[in-house]
Amino acid sequence: MINISAPIDVILSAAQEDKYVFFHPANGTLKVEAIGELPDSGRRVQWVRSNDANHTPNTAERDAHDVFTNEMQNAFGDKISTIAFKNNPMSVQPNARVLKSSEIKEAVLRAKKIQSLYEGIMLPTRLELSAVRQTPQFVACCKELGLNAQDLPAETVDMLLEQSLMQYCADHGPMIDHHTAYSLLADVIKSVSSNP
Repeated sequence: MINISAPIDVILSAAQEDKYVFFHPANGTLKVEAIGELPDSGRRVQWVRSNDANHTPNTAERDAHDVFTNEMQNAFGDKISTIAFKNNPMSVQPNARVLKSSEIKEAVLRAKKIQSLYEGIMLPTRLELSAVRQTPQFVACCKELGLNAQDLPAETVDMLLEQSLMQYCADHGPMIDHHTAYSLLADVIKSVSSNP
């Protein structure tokens, strides 16, 4: 049983331990409603509910699929999450708080594979705009912004650019045109130069 506000790595860790992952509300105390065994595995479980009279569970707290989907989007972005869930919908019923661990693990594994593929596709773009390599595109971008390329922390620029490119991929897919990538680099350089 985990809190509904748990990040994806906590959800995945819980999925490694048992056949089901049970999500409970973030607010209020918990009251045990019943104790029993799951019919297919015989595992003993407790069914609980929020014991806080002032807290009305919202839809996300009731629907495990929504909770997991939101955390996948937080971890991998909308585009990767959508592809990861495509053709493999979760078998949770509406308003249910339980997900199968196997489905959680499969979805996260697919998302990681897609993310890895995107990273490979992005490699040439990262190399072309690299501050560490002092590429012509990086130096030109600095000049356009009135900055000296040598004055910037190259490793920091490359790290932030990679994050920006991955966020773009997560939201839009792995294809990015030169103008957009160059614009992301300019944003990173401006950010780094204003926060030395």
